[in-house]
Amino acid sequence: MPLYIQSLEIIEKVYGSEHLKIAEICTDLADVYRKLANYDNALSYSMRASNIGELHLGKEHPDVAEGYNSLGLIYKAKGQLNEAEEIIRRAIDIVER
Repeated sequence: MPLYIQSLEIIEKVYGSEHLKIAEICTDLADVYRKLANYDNALSYSMRASNIGELHLGKEHPDVAEGYNSLGLIYKAKGQLNEAEEIIRRAIDIVER
């Protein structure tokens, strides 16, 4: 895990804090934290990745929908089923268009 965080810090210095490369690393970190059942950190990194994706790609992009799905899985794991359903429905709506 420390290497992921170290790479995130380096890439932030090189590209800035809102570059799509940052979103990729945040997505990876969120996935690792989710698998470790550290849902608060997973949610934080997943939200950051989604926000960056929305900024660069728009809220209707398939990659952003994938990020929403990941957020939904984290909410589900946390037992926040209403939030999970809402964000997963948003992802489905994007993919179905």
